[in-house]
Parts: sequence; C-alpha cells; structure tokens
Amino acid sequence: MTPNAEIEPSGTGYRVTRLVDGRSQVNTITVPVSVSPVEFIARITDASVVEGLAAGGVLTGYYPNPTFADADLTALAALGDGYPRRASGAWAARSAAQVGADLALAGLGDVTATSAAVSQVLAVSATTPTFALRDDMDRLAAPDWAVLTRYEVGQIVARAGRLLRVNTAHTTGSTYAGWTSGNFTDIGAVPSTGITRLTLRGSSAGADTYDSTPHLVIESYQRPQTGPFGEAIRFHAMQPQSKQMISWWFATDPSSSPDPSTNPLRQMVWAGAHYGAQDDADGVHGHFSIEVPDSTLALRSRFGIDFLDNRQGGGSAGAVGADVTSSYFANTDVSIRQGNGEVFRITSGAGSAERVIEFAAGGQTTGQPPGYFATANRRWQVLCDQTSESGSDVGADFQIRHFTDGGVSGGTAMFLKRSNGTAVFGSASAQAAQVTAISAGGSFHGFFSAPLLALSSGFAHFAAKSVAAGDRCLDFRVSGDSAARLKSDTNGKLEWSNGTSSDTTLERKTTGVLGLGTGHAFRTGLAATGSRPSASSVGQGSQFFDTTLNRPIWSTGSAWVGADGLSV
Repeated sequence: MTPNAEIEPSGTGYRVTRLVDGRSQVNTITVPVSVSPVEFIARITDASVVEGLAAGGVLTGYYPNPTFADADLTALAALGDGYPRRASGAWAARSAAQVGADLALAGLGDVTATSAAVSQVLAVSATTPTFALRDDMDRLAAPDWAVLTRYEVGQIVARAGRLLRVNTAHTTGSTYAGWTSGNFTDIGAVPSTGITRLTLRGSSAGADTYDSTPHLVIESYQRPQTGPFGEAIRFHAMQPQSKQMISWWFATDPSSSPDPSTNPLRQMVWAGAHYGAQDDADGVHGHFSIEVPDSTLALRSRFGIDFLDNRQGGGSAGAVGADVTSSYFANTDVSIRQGNGEVFRITSGAGSAERVIEFAAGGQTTGQPPGYFATANRRWQVLCDQTSESGSDVGADFQIRHFTDGGVSGGTAMFLKRSNGTAVFGSASAQAAQVTAISAGGSFHGFFSAPLLALSSGFAHFAAKSVAAGDRCLDFRVSGDSAARLKSDTNGKLEWSNGTSSDTTLERKTTGVLGLGTGHAFRTGLAATGSRPSASSVGQGSQFFDTTLNRPIWSTGSAWVGADGLSV
C-alpha cells in the first residue's frame, strides 16, 4: 500500500488521501458496496492498483463473492495472537504450524513457520527481463490473484505445485479469465526441494539495434560499518566440502554454437570459495580460487587466495584469518603485457622489510593446502634488502641469496649497492671496487673465461679501457700486502714489489725497445755446460750464462757462441 495514505468509505467507493511531494492528494475509487475497509486494505497490496484507478475507475471482478461487513472489525479485534483466517463464515486465529499445514494441503509440500519461502513464485520475462518473487499466489482463489499481479508472455510462475508459462499478457488491475490452458502452459512440477534454477532467457533478436540480453541488477546503498550490510550476493557454506562457485559454461567446442548432442555446454571457468578439499575428506584448502580446464577438460585451480593461515603448513590446523595471507598461481604462465610503461612492483615502507622474490623446490605438499609454504623448500631469493634509507641514496640494496637443500641460507651470491652501483660476488659487504668477487676458495677459480668459440680479432678474454694513459689496469696482491706484488698500467709498464714497496720495473722505452728501471738488473738463465738448453730450442738471439765457462753465451739458432762469435 502506498505509504502515508488514509482510506475511508465515500458513497459507492473509497476515498484515498495520499501525501504526494508533501501535499495531500485525494482520489475516489469505486468498488462493490459490500467490500469493507479492512478487506479493501487487505486486498489492495500493490500501490500501482490505487494509482491506476485513482481517477474514479471501477475494480471490475475485484471480489467475486463479497460477504464482509463492519462486524468483521469487531471479530478481528477479538482475536488473540496468530494469523487471521475466515472459514465457514467466521474468523479464527491460526498458528504458524496450522498455516503451514493448510498450505501443505494445497499441494505446496512442507511449508512450516521456519520454511525459507512460503509459496514463492518466480516470474521471468523474455521480452522485458525482470525478476520477482511473490508469496501470495496460492493464498488467493481465482480470480483474486488477477487484481494483484502483472504477467507478461514468457514469464514462468508457480501455482499449486506446478510451473506454468504465461501465454497471454495480463496487467495489474485488469480482469483475467483464470488459470486456463489458453492463458498458461503447464511445463512441469515445482521441484520437491523448491525452485533450484533461475534462467533469465535472452535472445539475439536485438542484434546491434537494441538490448535483448537479460540483466540482473542489484542496487546497494549501505556500507559494512557495523554489520554485513551492502552484501549484494551472499553464499552460505552448509557443509565443509561444499563449494560456492560462479560458473561459466561454453560449448565443448566454443567456436561453434552449442548442441545438446554434438556440442554440449560444459563448465569452462569456475570462481568461488570453499573450505574442504573435494577429493580428500580430511583435507583443507580454505581459499578463494579461479579454475579453468586442463588438457583432459578437468577443472583445475589456477589462482587462489587463502582465508586460512596456510603459509607455514596450516592444513587442518590452519587458523581462519591471517595478518599475511597466501596467494598463488598454479600451472600458469603470468605475463604483463606492457605498452604504456606498466611495471611489476613490490613496495614496502622505506627500510621496513625486505622485498623478496623466492624460488622454491617441489610442488604442492601432500596433505597441505595449495598455499602451504615450507621454509625447507627455499632455494634462491632475489630481493631488495631492508638497509635503512638514510639519505644520499644509501640503503635498499639489491641481493641474490642461495640456500641449501634444507632451506638454510648459504649467503649472498651477488650484492649491488644502490648508492654507487658497485657489485660484489660472494658477499653482501660493500668493497672499494666497482666489481668484487669474494671467492669460495678450494677448487674454485676466482675468475675463469672459457668461450665456446675462438675469439674474433680484436677481442680478448679480459679487456680494460682507461680514461687516461698511465692508469693502473692490473693489481695483484696477497692478503695483507700494502703494495701490489705485480701491477700494470695502461702504458704497458710492469712493476713488481715484495708486497711492501716497488723494487723492479720493466717498460717500453721507445719504439721497439724495452728497458728495466734505473738500478734494476735482468738475469738470464744459467747452468753448467752439460745442462744448458739446445741452441735450436731457445731460438736465435737467446742469451744464457754457462757456469762451467763462467761467461755469457748466445744462440745462433743452431749453436751457442761466445762474444767473439766462436762456438762454445
């Protein structure tokens, strides 16, 4: 009934006074004279009826056998608690159980005071997609329902335990011939468990001209401040292994239209939440997941978010709720299609926590939920560390860590310092070098180059390019040395020391000439005559000191000769 309205007898009808935009609006409706105000109010349950007949229209066929009188008011007032019912010319109060029994006798099945629906009626229109649930259809005798309900061709309604399709349109307030075969087609019994499926049937009739697709629109105006307000769709899990899923069905061959025999519809995408594992009565998942088919067309979880604390092996003991939850992808390639500067970003408060990407061994652990995380499975971590950002680009340095078979950290394999870009291999400790390798020792080379193919002309296993001539490019030391044991600069000068101070140099003096430093000496090989190398093996021009002859000798390429040129 329209809110803020008063109804009172007036001549051959009733005068309805309503508040419209803050002002009183008076209308008179003509009805059979025997209809009492109580019955008028009880029967007019749709405000559109009052509005549609507000201009003095007549309620034709409104009530077939009116027997109400003003005495009914007295009888109703005398009733105790319960639901009023008029039978055999008298009013009586009925309990909830009695009302349920009455409805059951009418063919509605088990309808009790605790039933979720009392003769709910489902209406679905193909031409004007709408959705409605009513509970008054089977409580009215024909043609009473004709005044209260609007029907359109294609709607499905339930009455007396049967599902009926509307064949003839009917508008609220007009006369209707009744539940005849011409107006309705019986399409089957209402399922014993109630109406279990709702189909909003659309068509391709609209093409690109008008919308012929049905829509389910739920409007919300509330926020969840103190309760579960604003929940437009709600799923209730009634047993641990139940799944509450939204399902998308396509033809088995989606490139063709579905056919029940040759190309049936089947599930292709699931999205929803569940607690128990469907293939393990004792297993627990406790997650929201999105599932799509594998190569056998079996649905498999590809993405999930846990609502249990499963990261450290929750399983059946996983607590509901977690300060840090677990999300996962399973058998899924993840791509970021970049075209406008998009990035994959991991954020944290400056210096507050490490930002880590981790590589682990093994798949899903048997008996554990998909989001289960075992620290023993850790193998590699790529991370931005939690070094405090104290200014001048200091902090938030980059590391790669390696782990043992037991998931224990084996240290830092590579460290990159953000402030200056220096790199350290084998340690997380910054060094006074642009690139540093901290060798593990033992049978490992500190640096080893082994190209698969021969190097092309102009390329080297090791190359250094200096800004200025004379810059040092090689420096070899023993731990604790204060001076390089051997160093070389970009002019080609070699310099040796005992680890404390330089004492020997060899450098290019001029074109084609090498020379030792001032005061430095060059010592050739020496041995007795019988132990000296052959002149041919050392080559022409080689110098040697013969300790038997006690003098230097030179090779001609075939013989040793003295300073006088004679063979010795």
